Amino acid sequence: PSRDSRQDNLLLLNVPFTRSHFFYSTDFTFTAPRIWNQFPFIIRSAQSLSVFKS
Repeated sequence: PSRDSRQDNLLLLNVPFTRSHFFYSTDFTFTAPRIWNQFPFIIRSAQSLSVFKS
């Protein structure tokens, strides 16, 4: 599928669309990408776990 190159460059995850706010707020599938996308770019672009932790 075609992807937005700006989104790829920022290392953002796609958040699945849902019509239900209940599932949106409790399901890992929806909350994990939202949390990841809120991290600063320097964290999202870490090359290793040790860099991520420091």
